[in-house]
Amino acid sequence: MDKEVIRSSDGKYQLCKGRISSDYGKTWDDIIIDGKPIEPDMKLACSSSGKYMMCDGHVSHDYGHTWDKTEIDGKPIKLDPKVTCSADGKTIIYGEFISHDYGVTFERKIE
Repeated sequence: MDKEVIRSSDGKYQLCKGRISSDYGKTWDDIIIDGKPIEPDMKLACSSSGKYMMCDGHVSHDYGHTWDKTEIDGKPIKLDPKVTCSADGKTIIYGEFISHDYGVTFERKIE
């Protein structure tokens, strides 16, 4: 079963199986994090504009060009299967963690 393609609202930016397209799916490149391609089964998410993207403990603020580690208390946050992102990318929920600043900082959710 193929993974679902994660798309920006206009379809220009697409993520699927460790690959990224910035031209409506015409061409695809590997997603490179820490100098190497990511595994095809890593969880992915993006904002409606595509500017903010999330991938297994990393966040991009520039359409997937560069990636920063997500941490809380100095420990990396791994992407939970229940990742969600607001349309504008400002609020990101990674399992038990939440960010209100585009993934710059995270804190534990209070339920």
